[in-house]
Amino acid sequence: MEHIDNYSWNFVFLGINIYCWDYWFKISFWIATICKLKIKFFKAQEFIKTMKIPRIEFIWSWIYQQEVHSANVKTETYDFEIYDRYVSNFIKEIKLEWNKNGNKILSYMEEITNLKWKEEKINCYVIKISTFPPFSIPLTIPIQFETPDKKTYTLSTERYLDMLIHELIHNLFVQNEKETDKYFEHVFDKYRDEPFNTVLHILLHTIHKKIFLKFFGIKRLNDEIEKSSYYPDYKRSWEIVNKKGEDSIIKEFRDYLDVKPKEKA
Repeated sequence: MEHIDNYSWNFVFLGINIYCWDYWFKISFWIATICKLKIKFFKAQEFIKTMKIPRIEFIWSWIYQQEVHSANVKTETYDFEIYDRYVSNFIKEIKLEWNKNGNKILSYMEEITNLKWKEEKINCYVIKISTFPPFSIPLTIPIQFETPDKKTYTLSTERYLDMLIHELIHNLFVQNEKETDKYFEHVFDKYRDEPFNTVLHILLHTIHKKIFLKFFGIKRLNDEIEKSSYYPDYKRSWEIVNKKGEDSIIKEFRDYLDVKPKEKA
């Protein structure tokens, strides 16, 4: 009987072990399933968030180059094949540079300002050479600038990217013109004795400064300030930003902002 009882107990323990393994297997399966669902959910949330950020499309327009930008260029003659090859190669380079942090920078602009991007796509026209400065609308940035004394300056991809971010901040303001009206009325009155371009760029340089510090570092910020010193209005704007402090200027902007704070995800 003792032998039979021990034999029976072996079956009991075996059954318990099988039951436990089955139980833990089911728990592990459901934990793994829940984890996968959570991963899919967060990826979906990230995708939705990305959908709200505009896609920057770099475009080479030969007719825009020829009819608008080359019209006043004196140092060289427009040549379609040369220009097309030059700009196409540059677009490949600037895309690589932009893709490193582009969407994060656009999201950070929203985070800083509580403004939202309202366009799904922004075309950036890449021009080979021009006598015009960059435009925010239509977003246009030349690779080379011809000065009135017929000197030509060529932008590196890094410098081009800095100018692109500058113009995109302008673009964000334009897309939120109604929401920002009160602030700009206030700030133009507050700095009524300053040049128009100085006042216009106080908030812009504030936002750009925070982007520099977050993504590129202090050296690149200082390079930007130094390059801006050649333009008196920009130089004065940077002086105001550095004296007053970017956080103080952002707080002042938000106090006048006619939108609700962006909800945290």
